[in-house]
Amino acid sequence: MASFSSVSKNSFTCSICLDVFTDPVTTSCGHNYCMVCIRSHRDHSPCPRCPLCGRELDSKQDLNINRTIKEIAEDIKRKRVRGEPEVSCDSCPQKKMRSAIKSCLHCGTSFCESHLEPHKTAEKLRKHKLINPVKNLEEHICKNHERPLDLYCRDDQTAICQFCTMSDHRTHNTVPLVKESSKLLMNKKTAVQQKIQDKLRKIKEIKHSLRFNKQANEKETEENIKFFKDVFDRSNTELLELTEKHHKETERRGEQIIRELDEEIVELKKRQTELEKLSHPMDFTQIISLLRNPKYTSRSKTISISALEHGGILRNTISNLQSILDEKMRETVGRELRSIKHYAVDVTLDPDTAHPELMLSDDGKKERRASPHRNFTMRFKSVGRSGI
Repeated sequence: MASFSSVSKNSFTCSICLDVFTDPVTTSCGHNYCMVCIRSHRDHSPCPRCPLCGRELDSKQDLNINRTIKEIAEDIKRKRVRGEPEVSCDSCPQKKMRSAIKSCLHCGTSFCESHLEPHKTAEKLRKHKLINPVKNLEEHICKNHERPLDLYCRDDQTAICQFCTMSDHRTHNTVPLVKESSKLLMNKKTAVQQKIQDKLRKIKEIKHSLRFNKQANEKETEENIKFFKDVFDRSNTELLELTEKHHKETERRGEQIIRELDEEIVELKKRQTELEKLSHPMDFTQIISLLRNPKYTSRSKTISISALEHGGILRNTISNLQSILDEKMRETVGRELRSIKHYAVDVTLDPDTAHPELMLSDDGKKERRASPHRNFTMRFKSVGRSGI
């Protein structure tokens, strides 16, 4: 027999039922499974693949039991049974307690070799059902009749005793539990396999959702980055254009006023020359000429360039940017609200548990504040209606 001393127990555990191999077989890809487990997996999958490596399974492959692995697996099971907690004899005194070798389902007691002797010799006791010693002996005995659970009710799918067939299970389809054990084991393995398939399917769905979420997240991130880049680039361009336009307009105004001031200076110099030509003392004609209105029109102007004007441009640009962001916020919130509606549920409020100051509509779906002095028993028209 092959040795188990240097081999890990996990190497002989079926990855489908997660238990030590039963009738182990080897697939074409070299992995081992219980024959029942891998057959069920192969026969119930539309495109069967190895649960460990994912390679496609050959549906025509003859699955033969691997004798070497079977011997090691059975050795593991035997060692596991020997490693279970020891059951003490219920008839031995406390100070001289010995290990039980059998448990009697009729007596509800476990016996050592000495105290088991009457069950071997007495005719009535020899009819009792003996099993390997177990600690939870009450689980093998009917709670209603205190008799061994040696029958199986197929209608209720539960273990029963002989007396149960005369009462609650009188008309039910019952068979010996030992006869049904193989079928029960197969059903349990099939159920476990189905659960594994369901969880694998769920994992596949989650992975698909994660991939979809990743793609959606990348797309959304890209769109968000593009949106903010476009918005800020556009705002930056607008700010630069307005600043440059304002600067050019200010320069144009300044140059125009400088030209006008130069013209006024020329006229003033002319006037100054005229005044210097006047004689001293001035005659009557010169005095009248001095009092006349000047022959030039004053164009004296001032120009001031303040940083506040540039601040106004920045403020307007920020205001426009804020309007764009506000519009984007409204669009985002609207999209989120539409998404939330997919998770909406139909809720009915319970009038018995609602706040005393609330009035419910007849359908129990709307509420309004009522007077706190209203009679509690008159708050609802449909008292006793089921709800949550």
